[in-house]
Amino acid sequence: MPGLGIVAPVSFGDATLPQLDITPLLRVPGASSDWAVDKVSAGPVATWYGMVQAGQMVAPTVASQRPNLTTDGVTGRKIMHFDGVNQRFDATLSLSGAKTLVVVGRLPLAANSSYLITGGTGPSFNLYIGSNGKFASTAGTTLASTVTADGNMHVFIFVSNGTSSVFSVDGVEVAGAAGTSTATGLRVAATSTVYAQADVQRIAVVPYAATSAQRAAILAQMKSQYGL
Repeated sequence: MPGLGIVAPVSFGDATLPQLDITPLLRVPGASSDWAVDKVSAGPVATWYGMVQAGQMVAPTVASQRPNLTTDGVTGRKIMHFDGVNQRFDATLSLSGAKTLVVVGRLPLAANSSYLITGGTGPSFNLYIGSNGKFASTAGTTLASTVTADGNMHVFIFVSNGTSSVFSVDGVEVAGAAGTSTATGLRVAATSTVYAQADVQRIAVVPYAATSAQRAAILAQMKSQYGL
């Protein structure tokens, strides 16, 4: 059953009542895995449970290597924060063929070659900042956005579908080849050797190629849910 997200006010005077965000927390349509920071109550976070039965994110066993739940200083909403030193999440999955990755997140330092998501072994389901300073995606072949990377929160939608792939950053889309690699997992804010400072609010996987209309609906849902 969808829950209700409640955001406490940062401050209010005697004449102002607390403002409640009662936007329904809905799953991403068609998602086989869907992790929402709204469902997390406290950190450091050892396990991030998904909104659907399949899938959970697991952090390393050492407490200092677990991401922390905190509050965005601008929007007052929850964020999962990764320190860029040794914190990450991992999820096991196996997705071949067409698939769609949805992420609401940011790389605050906007550093080239920093990764928000990697898809297990090799470049299989990755969102990152390329060496040219643009956001990029890959499932074996780089599909770069025209959007210059910054430290702001964005809605990323990556349709991995061979030569018919699409990469969207806040609705600014590029289409082309992105490869056909199978995603054997998801790793957040790290590769096998390098960590990135990152903030994440939502990660979802849809086991098919989202259409243009479906991408538009997901974008509108994420922007409404997270005040973007």
